[in-house]
Amino acid sequence: MYNQASTPLATKWDKKNLPFLNPNEFVKEHISPIVNDSEVTVVWYFTYVGEFESVLIYIHGNLTAKLSIGSN
Repeated sequence: MYNQASTPLATKWDKKNLPFLNPNEFVKEHISPIVNDSEVTVVWYFTYVGEFESVLIYIHGNLTAKLSIGSN
């Protein structure tokens, strides 16, 4: 979803460099690293019968991701 360190211009895709940082060409927004749990908000949505519908993830108060069944 985002890098927890500075975004590199390129990434060395080598197993010894796990976890890989997303290189600059694949990063839409540069998000400053999370230093406190309070900087992340997760909002869950369920249907009226209690089935999972979607989840919104906010980092630093900005909507960063929306996940739902079948989403890419």
